This record gives sequence, C-alpha cells and structure tokens, in this order.
Amino acid sequence: MPSIALTQDLRPGFRLEASLGYALRQAGQHHAQLVQSLLPPGLTAPQFTVLVKLYELGSCSQNQLGRHVLMDAATIKGVVDRLRRRDLIEAIADPLDRRRIMLSLSEEGFCLAGELAHAIESAEDGMLGHLDAGEQAQLTALLAKMCQ
Repeated sequence: MPSIALTQDLRPGFRLEASLGYALRQAGQHHAQLVQSLLPPGLTAPQFTVLVKLYELGSCSQNQLGRHVLMDAATIKGVVDRLRRRDLIEAIADPLDRRRIMLSLSEEGFCLAGELAHAIESAEDGMLGHLDAGEQAQLTALLAKMCQ
C-alpha cells in the first residue's frame, strides 16, 4: 500500500459526510438494517438473497446461483447447505446432465421468498419515499452505471 504524506492537504472543503463512499455506506447500512428487521429469526440477509433469486429463476445450479448473487463458491455452498437443512431449498439431479445438481425452492421456501420479497419491496418504497419516481429511476440507473 502506498504511503501517504501526513501533511497532504485534502481537497478544499472536503467533508467525510459529503463524500460518495460515506453516503453509499450510510444508505447500505440503512438498507441492511431494514432488511434484517423484516427477516424471520435465524434467516440472514445472504440467505434471503438466495431465496429471492431462486424465486425469480425457478431453478439453477449452485454455481450459477452463486454468480447471480455475487457469492464465491465457498460462501454459496454454506448458504445453500443451511437453507437445505431448513427445508427451504431442494436439490435434484439435472435430467439433462445427471452430474449437475439443480436447486429450487421447496413449497415452504417459495411461500417465504414471495412474502419476504413483497415486504422488502414495500419497505424499500418507504426508504425511497423522499424521491419522486424520476429521481428513483435516476438513482437506480446511476448506481448501475457506476458498477459497470
């Protein structure tokens, strides 16, 4: 890591609270707290993410699922294993390639994912309530563009 001179001046008028990183972190923490407050006991945000992605996709391999939710192989394996133990996810051999295991939601997982997705969607609407529809669309587009 390059060393930074202790006497280096910041941009004139720089304030941490006005920086992009600080604003993103604050919004991210607010959103994470919002999501966690709506999850049932014992269900984590990464588990919720996996449930909702399977709700959207129907079924997919564990490898594909990890890529969709931005989790590495070890992390997605742990999340899937915990959800399988709770009987929220089912795993079956792919009929086209029996070496591949396909994941899908159990009936209970499907109901839970749908309920949670709707609850989170309503809560996010409240979080974005200070923005009009155009500002909400612009915020989403700008954040997506930043991550390209």
